[in-house]
Amino acid sequence: KLTDLSGIARGVVFPLVVFSKKGRFENFESLVKEAKQKPDAITFASFGVKSSSHLMGELLNQVFNIKMKHVPFDGESKEVPAVLGGHIDVGIAGPPVVVSNLKAGTITALAQSGRNRWPELPNVPTFTDLNYKDATFESFDGFIISSKVPKDRLAIIQGAFEKALKDPEVQQSLQKTGQTPGYLSGKDYDAFLANNLNMLIRTATKAGIQKD
Repeated sequence: KLTDLSGIARGVVFPLVVFSKKGRFENFESLVKEAKQKPDAITFASFGVKSSSHLMGELLNQVFNIKMKHVPFDGESKEVPAVLGGHIDVGIAGPPVVVSNLKAGTITALAQSGRNRWPELPNVPTFTDLNYKDATFESFDGFIISSKVPKDRLAIIQGAFEKALKDPEVQQSLQKTGQTPGYLSGKDYDAFLANNLNMLIRTATKAGIQKD
């Protein structure tokens, strides 16, 4: 339970990218148009059942009122060959998996899910750019600790992480690994985690995804 945890800090955020084989869709709007015309005909790949990319795909179904069919894969790297081979219509994966193929001209990045455009994908629209900010979906990494830790000790830990995560050299190192610095304080991270969990639960429940 989130009540058993206290946020130390959120460290980084990164989007998911919706992509297709070059020539399959011109843009995200053409994907939505075909999906509305042919319910359940278009397939989307994720890197696993109940993964962030699976839930992202279900969120797209709900926000755009379409019905794409989910096809899970065992890891992101297996999505791209399936899309390039024409076995799957659309893939949903992290930017590092997509960028090399995008530069090679073999795929089209239709949209990215972050609040802001990822630095290496400056020409790929976010869902906010497409006037559908409810489809915004960010993966993230952060730090948490037991809520039983005394508040004075927690404050010391939070302060140390804030100093480190705001350090320009640390931020540059994170960016080199393809991650976007996204610091949030412990208090703000707690609120973010609660809101994110509620969104995931709503999406999963509406999609009929069962708990383990």
